[in-house]
Amino acid sequence: MVESGGGSLLERCEACDSRIPAGADWCGLCLTRVTRAPQQPAHPNAVGLPPPVAREASRTREGALTFGIKGRLVITIAVVLVGAIGMSLFLIPFFTAHSHVALAYSAVFLVPYSLVAWLVLRDAWKRAWRPLEVLEEQPWKPPSPGGSA
Repeated sequence: MVESGGGSLLERCEACDSRIPAGADWCGLCLTRVTRAPQQPAHPNAVGLPPPVAREASRTREGALTFGIKGRLVITIAVVLVGAIGMSLFLIPFFTAHSHVALAYSAVFLVPYSLVAWLVLRDAWKRAWRPLEVLEEQPWKPPSPGGSA
């Protein structure tokens, strides 16, 4: 079978010479991995993956999207103060009237506030990533015969 481009639809296995359908990764008869030439990018301006980057995380240093330690502490103190003031305002009726209905109002405040406080503090204290170096692939070189590196 020949495609209009002139290439065969079925390749042959190098180990057992059986036919391998196009796109198969393994030979169906001897289970040998099919080696294929790297394919060209689909677009002439397509680029490969960027090189990997070694990076370091920090919760005290500021980054492009995070505050430094001073900003994080100010946000944390503000969240705690709002929570303490809110709880005290909702608990004042309970302590003055000793009503269990008034205690339920503090729960109505506490549940949504704890969710919002958790989201704010999670984003405030997320790690800032600082790149250390770009790791580029270097070809392997055998050690020198003298033994010193």
